Amino acid sequence: MKILVVDDHELNRKLLRAVLHGEGHVTVDAADGIEALGVLAREPVDAVISDILMPHMDGYRLCYEVRRSEKLRALPFIFYTATYTSAGDEKLCLELGGDKYLRKPAEPEAIVAALDEVMQAGAHRAASGSTSDESSVLRRYSESLVVKLGEKNAELSEALTSLKTSEQRLQTIIDTEPECVKVISLEGLIVDMNRAGLAMFGADSIEQLRGRPIVDLIAPEHRAALERLHARVFAGGSGMLTFETIGLNGQRRWLETHSVPLLVGGRISALLSIARDVSEARRAEAALRVSERRYQRLAGSNVIGVMIATVDGRVVEANDCLLTMLGYTHAAFEAASLGWDDLTPPEWSAVDRQAMSALREHGVCAPFDKEYLRRDGSRIPVQVTIVAPDDAAAEYLCLVVDISQRKRADAELQRLSGRLLQAQDEERRRLARELHDSTAQVCAAVGMNLAVLARGAARFTAEQRELLAECEALAQRATNELRTTAYLLHPPALDTLGLVRAIEDYARGFAVRSGMQVQLELPPSGALGRLPDAIELSLFRVVQESLGNAWRHAGGKSIAIRIERDAAHVELDVRDDGCGPLMPNGNAGVGIAGMRERLRLLGGQLEIEAAEPGTRVRARLPLMEIAS
Repeated sequence: MKILVVDDHELNRKLLRAVLHGEGHVTVDAADGIEALGVLAREPVDAVISDILMPHMDGYRLCYEVRRSEKLRALPFIFYTATYTSAGDEKLCLELGGDKYLRKPAEPEAIVAALDEVMQAGAHRAASGSTSDESSVLRRYSESLVVKLGEKNAELSEALTSLKTSEQRLQTIIDTEPECVKVISLEGLIVDMNRAGLAMFGADSIEQLRGRPIVDLIAPEHRAALERLHARVFAGGSGMLTFETIGLNGQRRWLETHSVPLLVGGRISALLSIARDVSEARRAEAALRVSERRYQRLAGSNVIGVMIATVDGRVVEANDCLLTMLGYTHAAFEAASLGWDDLTPPEWSAVDRQAMSALREHGVCAPFDKEYLRRDGSRIPVQVTIVAPDDAAAEYLCLVVDISQRKRADAELQRLSGRLLQAQDEERRRLARELHDSTAQVCAAVGMNLAVLARGAARFTAEQRELLAECEALAQRATNELRTTAYLLHPPALDTLGLVRAIEDYARGFAVRSGMQVQLELPPSGALGRLPDAIELSLFRVVQESLGNAWRHAGGKSIAIRIERDAAHVELDVRDDGCGPLMPNGNAGVGIAGMRERLRLLGGQLEIEAAEPGTRVRARLPLMEIAS
């Protein structure tokens, strides 16, 4: 079948093309509704999959025009949107004549199933189209368009402001990082890159790369995998990938990248990744499959550490690179007559045993991280790859890579993550203060002015009085919602009265808003005492996220919150009586990933498990480590 894909973002069109081509379909693209109508006028297609918010002509109008056309009226039409996601939006899609409504990002299986469903039902479409009142539908379409465009403009403005602030804070760190650090936009474009990364891609300045699709610098055979990784990260996950790049100067490099979402104001605004050049390691792995001559040349090279050992753990030979890593001369190493166990700290022995077990079973083991002991007793982090011995020599080859820089990069990424969370909390606190002290007061003033007008309402017409009363109600509603939003962003009680009082206040408000019962097992504020600010804020965010997840997903009626503290730890326990663990198989969403990251940065742990019935969320944080 030929499918028309309509979306103003090239990356979204590429992802849909990959899914549809994988199912044997042919696709044709359009960047907006006007371009799509041109395609439909020129060539026949079997179905349309369209975004909604697009320039020039949006998806709502495109569907409307398709259903007005005698020629196109029966064409299957699927809406696929990340912006128009309310129940009212979905209803409007169907009233305009849409056959199916999907929210981005959808799993490939869901997209294929939706397409199969609308194609099977296409033969039964009523020729008259929708039975909804056309003027009413168009009026609600216009209202929805105005509202969504306003929201989108506000979101873009806020994201741009926050991103500029984050860039200033991170620029010093990024510029001094020895590995490639880059920021990629939601559209897959390069936003920023440090000096080390520019050198890897053969660029002299960021101006040569900014705004350019990152896939343009990736070897063609690796582009699809990179796009899948980006899609996973923009959906709230993270991941690693090894791929080959082609620099501006034509030079090819293998990079290993670790990518995470960059959060601004609680939303994913870009992708942050740290990549290291693993070209030498890739070449070393390839060398294991060549002849004995190359085997010997590799062992004598000074690019990667090479060790030859017997199956009983006796080291037969080590090259110059490995000896330099370990701080030995050839004479000293031979005199020491070291074995595998002599070079390995005791706590890594179990890792070695697992690697050797895999080696005996499969002939090769996957690269694994461990530590070696240097001659002076210090330690060096390394990545080790082992190839099974041949039958004659009963020896195996071990390739060793110094990963000290990678470990430093990982630590820097963790520190960067902590800074981002701190910046997010500061921004929430500022927004809460601005909403409460400024915007909410303006709304209250509007309400008072309307009350003054209401005193002279006797001379108004009935219609004017009704309009005045509606305005008063709307002003009061806006004031209440602003105050509630400000409280949810950052409750003032957390700063002034402490964690216990803040949870009590939040639980009361949550019970009113959700209709769920909240049972509190909290120590008196005096008994718990004031904890470090970072711990109080992290535990409060865990309560917020847990209650929100229980209300939105679990379907239960009650929640219990308990806090206990001893001399060394504080523990928070949140249980609901809903349908069970909300994130099976470890597939955590952005909120749960944020909770884990907060606690990990403080040396704590987060556990989510079945509670029979319902879900149990347990957060445990050390007090001594923070206090010190």
